[in-house]
Amino acid sequence: MPMNPVPSEELWQRLAQGKHTALVGAAPPEPPASLGACVVRVRCDVPQTTLGPLADARAKLERLLGASQPLFAEARDRVVSGLRRRLLGEMPGQAEGAELVELANRFAVESGRPAVLVFEAVDAADAPTLEALRLLVMRSGWLKLPLLLCFRAEPTGTAASLLDALATAEGREAIVRPAAEAVEAAEATSPEPPPAAFTLRDLPADVLRVLRAGATVGSGFEVGLVSALVGKSPLDVLDVLQRAADLGVPLEDRGEGRFHLPEPVLAALTSSTLPSLSNAWHRMLASMLKTEEEIVPEAPIAEAPAEPVIAAASAADAAAAPAAAPAADAAAATAADGAPAPAPERPARTPGAPPYADLFDKAEAREPEPEAPTAADDEPAPTGAPTDTAAADTADGPAFAWIGSPAPAPATPAIRPEPVRAAPPDPPQPPPDPPRAPAPPPRGDDARAAGHLAAAGEIEASIERYRAAAEKAAARGAFTQALAHGSRALALLENLPPTRERRVLRVRLLVDLGRLQWQAAGPDPAFTLRRALAALDAARAALGDAGPAELRTEIAVLIASVCYDLGDMRSLERAEAELSRESRALLDAGDALGAARLLNDQAAVYVRMGDPVRAVHLLTESRNVFEQRAPNDPVAILELAETDHLLARIPLTVPPRPGREVDALNMGIDHALAAERTYKRLGAARELARVWETLGRLEHKKGRLDRAAERLSASLELGQKLGDIVGLARSAAAMSEVLAASGRFRDAFGLLGDSIALNLEKGSLIGIAESRRAFTELLRKAPRDPGVEEAARAVAKRLAEADAVLPRIELPGSR
Repeated sequence: MPMNPVPSEELWQRLAQGKHTALVGAAPPEPPASLGACVVRVRCDVPQTTLGPLADARAKLERLLGASQPLFAEARDRVVSGLRRRLLGEMPGQAEGAELVELANRFAVESGRPAVLVFEAVDAADAPTLEALRLLVMRSGWLKLPLLLCFRAEPTGTAASLLDALATAEGREAIVRPAAEAVEAAEATSPEPPPAAFTLRDLPADVLRVLRAGATVGSGFEVGLVSALVGKSPLDVLDVLQRAADLGVPLEDRGEGRFHLPEPVLAALTSSTLPSLSNAWHRMLASMLKTEEEIVPEAPIAEAPAEPVIAAASAADAAAAPAAAPAADAAAATAADGAPAPAPERPARTPGAPPYADLFDKAEAREPEPEAPTAADDEPAPTGAPTDTAAADTADGPAFAWIGSPAPAPATPAIRPEPVRAAPPDPPQPPPDPPRAPAPPPRGDDARAAGHLAAAGEIEASIERYRAAAEKAAARGAFTQALAHGSRALALLENLPPTRERRVLRVRLLVDLGRLQWQAAGPDPAFTLRRALAALDAARAALGDAGPAELRTEIAVLIASVCYDLGDMRSLERAEAELSRESRALLDAGDALGAARLLNDQAAVYVRMGDPVRAVHLLTESRNVFEQRAPNDPVAILELAETDHLLARIPLTVPPRPGREVDALNMGIDHALAAERTYKRLGAARELARVWETLGRLEHKKGRLDRAAERLSASLELGQKLGDIVGLARSAAAMSEVLAASGRFRDAFGLLGDSIALNLEKGSLIGIAESRRAFTELLRKAPRDPGVEEAARAVAKRLAEADAVLPRIELPGSR
């Protein structure tokens, strides 16, 4: 009986304990039947695209977990567009690899048994994949699904760095190597005969044709693609491949519809294929692999929870209370069909109230400071908190251990919030074993399509596919992959003779790179704000004065965005100048709507420069433009609702004048209610949940804790239904502040800990930064109580775990 060269028992014991492991110099053994493990296998020696193995892992996990979840539809949601999003508390800030980690962690929990993600032939992976895996193993505790990294031989270069990183994070025992004696004994007693020798010319014509088509696809070729190239059914192709194996062709098949050939065989098949046939096949492959634009529909607003019922405490409050609105009424439908849109919502106004801008002071211009652990100490304490906090914290009531727990008890009997509880989850069902039948044809892959177009000599078409691949990768947060695709497109373009069209295309590629480096700015030296600014300045210089006007505007807005995040006063002044110049240019060109959008971006800059008065004036001016266009333009209706939401957030961003706090908060609530009514009619569920979060924060600032709890509970419930992890984390953090204001500090710390867990699951850098600031504020206000201190230590531990996994960032606009 042959010896097993791999210590299988030791290997699978480690993996069953959730420990990442590497196997060097041997194929991974099958897990023991007693373990009942679910193993997901991913090959790295496949047609090479940047981060291709990670994309394959993501696709396999999605397939095992079932249909696409709302969580992943939300992950494909729009990338931050414009500085206005900063006033809403949104910014680029998802860690690299967060989407894969999110899927893998779900699979680890829902599989109901030990699960392992196996990467085979890791030494054949592309450099970005090796670097991404290195970061995953270094961020201890983030990825819950254990990895088994299999190297065919002792690794070198970047692959060796991955192995060293695993040894550093998990210890030298994480590296498993078969004993030399066992390998020799296994080779000596192997019952398998040596592979039969063969020559290409001896193969039947139909077998040779199928193999050449497979070689054109690349190592790890899929049956579905080969069947399309040769015009045969997948079953006929499988039959031909069976005959090839019988004739001695060294095909490797794992039962997944994907076949591997040794590199020398691939090279021989490729070199013996006529160039014209090869080019024709490459064009066919590019056409098959090209993806179409996906349209992800909004979740129906009918799924939203019932609007919080709030008793009117006064006539003014009754006038401001939101009226019930249908989920998606006929008016929104007619607007979408091109018919006249519904009349825009106007925020309520209290008679005799002063203009909104008069309620704020223009602060003396100063440079924004980086966030420090004590930054929150300067913020005013919220009103309405009980004086005997220690006594209030020990009051009877359920602990806020999770986001579905009941809202805090009302301070007065006038308002009776219904407890909002999450429905108990269904017991996890173990997923089926990974499919062994032939897989369906691969989904679209723009990067592979681009490679085939380049091989066929279609360089410009290849560049466009690389651009599309970069855009999709950036939307998933895979910025390293996106940058690689964009850089490849730019390199291809540099080899073509210059023309006017190619000059504009080069500018667009530089703009794409600048946007990527801005969105993913962080510890990676490839993604810094200074590099982003350099790429955008190069794009502007290459464009000159004769380029398309919309491209000039795009460059100006991106430069302003980068300068905003740089944050020093000189950069902020440049951001304001860029936006002002482009706004005037758009007005001169007759594009009032485009100019109004830039006014909202300018408002964000002025808020950070310490001038909320000017910001409110600009937002009011843009709102008037959107309101005039809204009856005939559905897009203007959305812009109007967002502008109302921006105006509502102003009191949460900068303090009003002393003595005018209530007036400012009332006007903020009026604008939020107007945005709420519009989003309801349009069926914009995600935006509605965010508006409810804003209303909860405003009510909290006003001291009406019961109403704040109502709004935030509704936001939490809708966020759960949508799978909006980022929105859930924000609302949970806001609810923790309401609990603290009610004196329930233990519950507040518990809910803040849940918010940190959600942000860590999502890989949200800004969410962790906001949680850190909220934690500092809670610590400042918390009483000295053993139970409260224990809860605070638990949150501090969660923050430390998050900091060990994700890089720390500064909150833009932090005061």
